[in-house]
Amino acid sequence: MIDIDPWSNALADYGRLFSQFGMQEIDSAITSKLRGKHRLFERNIVFAHRDFDKFVDAAKNGRKVAVMSGIKPSNEFHLGSKLTADELIYYQKEFGAKVFYAIADIEAYADNGISFEESRKVAVSNVADLLALGLDEKNACIYRQSKEMRVMNLAYIFSKKVTYNMLRAIYGERDISLYMSVLTQAGDILMPQLEFGIDYTVVPVGVDQDPHIRLTRDIAAKLGITLPAATYHRFMKSLSGTEKMSK
Repeated sequence: MIDIDPWSNALADYGRLFSQFGMQEIDSAITSKLRGKHRLFERNIVFAHRDFDKFVDAAKNGRKVAVMSGIKPSNEFHLGSKLTADELIYYQKEFGAKVFYAIADIEAYADNGISFEESRKVAVSNVADLLALGLDEKNACIYRQSKEMRVMNLAYIFSKKVTYNMLRAIYGERDISLYMSVLTQAGDILMPQLEFGIDYTVVPVGVDQDPHIRLTRDIAAKLGITLPAATYHRFMKSLSGTEKMSK
């Protein structure tokens, strides 16, 4: 039985995340190193991490760093989408990190049955919102999963590093298409290192996406490369207040 479901709208029990899943709190030892402390850190909205301290130190020491994120193009931006975008843009400005932004049209098809053509139309609006919020497109790589063969090839390579039992333990019993989509997301996260020579990557996500982070870090460990860092933000509640905001 899984405890965090990346495809559910259920809210999380934050108290269990540290003891059960090994997340660490973002404390003053980290925030004191940030030149421009963002309101999301000040208000404890971004509240947990995996190896973000190592990412910050790498950036301070002049290593090549990247921030990786993406969006499932199932609908227009909402406030939860903007939360991730704000983090992405902050890391780009704070650390000079190159942005890798995936249009997750493969996941949109696997999870929601949305055609690639429909995803393309929605993605145009999503990327326009991202640019309007302040993304520097000159230091960014924006792509559709279905068109980025390096990501697709990595997904197949990574399939040799996981088993069906591993995926079922993390995600529960799912359609094979969803298992394939999570390997594609691992390709998104590790492509900056494996294809672009990036030293450290950070992935800003909501806590519901931690299963993807844990799987990708396991794959990175098996490949003998640097484990991607992650920062976690609290859920933006829906208007009803009973579940997370979703599209």
